[in-house]
Amino acid sequence: MLQPIQPAIKQPCKIGDWKFDPTDGRLKSVDNPVKLQPRLSLLLALFIANVNEVLSREQLTEILWKDKIVNEDALSRCIAELRAALGDDRKKPTFIETIPKKGYRFIYPLNEPNKQIKISLFAVIPVIVVVILLLIFNWSSNPQFGVVLQKGLTSAKRLTTDDLLERSPEISPDGTMTAFTSKDNKRLVVKIVDNEGIVLHTIADDIDSIMSPSFSADSKSLIVAAASKVTPCTIYHYDLLTKNRINLGECYLPNRSGIFSWSSDSNLLAFVAKDPSSKVAAIWLYDRVQQTRKQLTAPHNNGYFDTRPRFSPNNKKIAFTRGSQSVRNIVWLELNNPSKIFQLTDNKNYISSFSWLKDNINLLFDSDKRGERNLWLINSDTKKETLLGARDAQFPSLNHDNSILTFLDVRYKANIWSVNLTDNKDQLLPLTRSIKYNNMPSFSPDGSQVAFTSNRQGKGAIWLYSLTTNKQRKLFSLEGENLILPSWSAKGDKLLVSYKSSSQYGCYQYDITNQHYESVGQFEKEYYSCLYGANDDIFAMTKEVNNASQIIKITANKTIEQMTFDGVNRMMLLNDDVLIYSLKDKNGLQMMSVSGKKTNIVLPDFPSNLYEHWTTRDGMIYYTKFKGDSGIWRYQVDSGEDTLISKHLPSTIGNTLAISPDQNMLLICRTDNVDSDIFISTLKHVQE
Repeated sequence: MLQPIQPAIKQPCKIGDWKFDPTDGRLKSVDNPVKLQPRLSLLLALFIANVNEVLSREQLTEILWKDKIVNEDALSRCIAELRAALGDDRKKPTFIETIPKKGYRFIYPLNEPNKQIKISLFAVIPVIVVVILLLIFNWSSNPQFGVVLQKGLTSAKRLTTDDLLERSPEISPDGTMTAFTSKDNKRLVVKIVDNEGIVLHTIADDIDSIMSPSFSADSKSLIVAAASKVTPCTIYHYDLLTKNRINLGECYLPNRSGIFSWSSDSNLLAFVAKDPSSKVAAIWLYDRVQQTRKQLTAPHNNGYFDTRPRFSPNNKKIAFTRGSQSVRNIVWLELNNPSKIFQLTDNKNYISSFSWLKDNINLLFDSDKRGERNLWLINSDTKKETLLGARDAQFPSLNHDNSILTFLDVRYKANIWSVNLTDNKDQLLPLTRSIKYNNMPSFSPDGSQVAFTSNRQGKGAIWLYSLTTNKQRKLFSLEGENLILPSWSAKGDKLLVSYKSSSQYGCYQYDITNQHYESVGQFEKEYYSCLYGANDDIFAMTKEVNNASQIIKITANKTIEQMTFDGVNRMMLLNDDVLIYSLKDKNGLQMMSVSGKKTNIVLPDFPSNLYEHWTTRDGMIYYTKFKGDSGIWRYQVDSGEDTLISKHLPSTIGNTLAISPDQNMLLICRTDNVDSDIFISTLKHVQE
């Protein structure tokens, strides 16, 4: 029987050289102040109140998460983070001891001050010694610099500890400050903190959101982007000493990645602005001396854009990311010949950001190529990639001499929720509860099951939820492939599943009874988003690098018929005879017979950028309004009747809505929680 657990302490106390205040989570020492997250603060307060007592995993989980359902790793992560904050060692613990198969015990003798001082001095690394060593050694030329980065990732500490969502961190060239974007009073601001997380500057505006900070070479000023409804993107040079800002012209924000990069002499600024002809994001160059702007790239591939420029340390190259909203790779150009673009990575994955190493050869980047987002190292000469680790890490940033590394750690939960449309209560009830993304739901023909996509275990897999038993299970997964967009056959015995590997897109047909899968077929064009039609036909969308996606029909004898020619980004069957689809750059939903004859446009004002937020069922279109009378609406195509059915809104990526066959249950995918923190690490030289 478990022993009763004492309540967490409420008063400040001293743990050796640490001073802990449970009221605000502050953990202070002479050299290392830390602000614990509320859950970590409660955990430490519980341990102190129950010193030398074994606390079971069940007891701790119940107190820390109350009635929330979490997986077994959640408590382990909290324990690891608390140990890291205290400078503790799991194998040779000073504070928190693991009791196998039972729980944890706080073992520090609170009444031995001499030992406390000894331990705290051992835990704190003198920063001056590290800096001197890094000045002596040029570690980036060392063949073991990958090991340096790996060790740096494992020893990284939190730089930010609040509950705000940080974006696009960048460390200053001198390694003393980190700038990032954060939300404040419904607008974005740029905050600059020192290496202990103390806020030094906040760049804000009463009207504009401020974002995408990039330090000058001398670390005394920044370039930021200011955005509002009136002016979508303006470049400002901001002086940290005088706080004056100078308007340098227009820019463009295609996504949440950084859009600026200084040359090492601060004379040139690479930035993102629109290509005048295609109106998509391209890389431009601003010369501060001559005060001129010059376009460097012109991504004319349909759906592709360029962003995240980064000067090489010797200023001879600019690397940047190129791709769509779902696939992005690193490419680079030489400033003396910008017309020639060199491909560095070539995968069907997403790279958010990267940072050059000072050797002008290697780049540190993030990628989701293994399902989980990790940090990788790539040699631009050999294109050899090395996995470094750091699960959920992105936006890596290195200072000028590569002695300090910062990166962003992002954790999120997006789940599927249900609304009963028969009781008029409009109450949201959870269908799934797990980490990562759970989306793209699809009801079985009899309405008893929901197939959906989840990447809770890394790569995307197809899961099945039973509305009869209220249980879920993993149905179909493949090593090295993301499986998405499940679609049921009319009999409910098979699923069409889209896949994305590192090299191609396609569709599988999965037999649920026999647990067998086979490819729908190999064709000249890659394809995805497959749907069952009548007469054993399959409808799909092409996925091509140089062309927009189009709807195709794959017949029973494996021939291809192209049905559209105007750039499609989503399609569904309205009924057995009619397809509904949305266009990439045009508002409204299009109607087309399954034979290929286009009929008319419905919901002409439906925004093209909301293509993931609609679904169909038996002549009805369920769609989302985010403005005005917001909510989920039901549009009857034949009569034109438009009815608000729920005030709840979807809030995640991927297809977010599904309606049951009897149209009594609506499924909505929502982001329940997003948490991010910036980590910082001092990199040590590794001798050969």
